[in-house]
Amino acid sequence: MDNNKKKEPSLAAVIFAAGKGRRIGMPKWQIEYKGKTFLEIVAEKLRCSLIDNIICVKRKTFGIKLEGMLYVDNITPELGMVSSLFYAAQSYPMFDGYLILPVDHPFIEVLTIIELKKAFGSNPSKVVRPTYNGIPGHPIFIPNSLVHFMKNPDYAGGLRQLIKESKTEIVDMKVNDPNILKNVNLASDLN
Repeated sequence: MDNNKKKEPSLAAVIFAAGKGRRIGMPKWQIEYKGKTFLEIVAEKLRCSLIDNIICVKRKTFGIKLEGMLYVDNITPELGMVSSLFYAAQSYPMFDGYLILPVDHPFIEVLTIIELKKAFGSNPSKVVRPTYNGIPGHPIFIPNSLVHFMKNPDYAGGLRQLIKESKTEIVDMKVNDPNILKNVNLASDLN
């Protein structure tokens, strides 16, 4: 047995699906595109990327029932996306890294997730985020140390501030996928 072989980090994807979707008029996880909900599309892409542990963070009142996912209720969704990360990490603290994917980014390419996963495997203590034309987007990988830096769900500065305060190094990875920048806020964003 080769003792020098690097162990693959244990990974989980965290889908942020607790938002009400006020601007679009419905929770974004329910939006349908080509016969599938955004949540179904995102979960399928994660599975195709060989990420088996999928955590869906939702509101308690959302009746999400897709098989093959772990569910966590965000009891303070008004605090924003970082609160969803907090509750996911509290419920499932055992992973080495977490792929953060808002449900309103359904158009990202599977290859992008695979490339990010590979880059995180080489940099398991760093934040790995994709960039397109120099602009960072989603999804991003974060290390276990970053989620355990959080002490409560109320993080006013958001994920960017959390990364800065934790002093976690960021690795930017250029991708040829403009969809990392495309989140859906309005019906016109589906065109």
